[in-house]
Amino acid sequence: MNLSEKAVELHGKNYNCAQCVLIALHDSYPEVSEETLIRMASGFGGGVCCGEICGALTGGVMAVGLAEEFKDSCPEEILQSKTRIKEIIQNMNGTFKDNFDSLLCSELKGGKHSCNELIAYGTELTEKTIRNIKEQEKSE
Repeated sequence: MNLSEKAVELHGKNYNCAQCVLIALHDSYPEVSEETLIRMASGFGGGVCCGEICGALTGGVMAVGLAEEFKDSCPEEILQSKTRIKEIIQNMNGTFKDNFDSLLCSELKGGKHSCNELIAYGTELTEKTIRNIKEQEKSE
């Protein structure tokens, strides 16, 4: 079973979209317990419970944040880390929007896309993004 299938299976167990993506990618940040991930993402389903940004994408954003190194030993490092993560997330947002024409849960689910489709894509996109991050870290 690949990670997208695992994420969709989790949705069948009533986890929200953000939880599904975040839990499916747990191997990328094993130092955080699955229980913590479940709790952390519990309020992000349904577009943060108000139809806003898709939970499959917010789960991915949290996963990238956990997988990406955030240097914070001085103000300059904090700024560099923030700039790097901003660029990564903007790329994810753009890719997701290019594929679905929106980032908003209320628009995506309005008969156009199923949560399972969004979860599968969000997991794939996030997995690819994390893999790219890890490859860049190795080459630096």
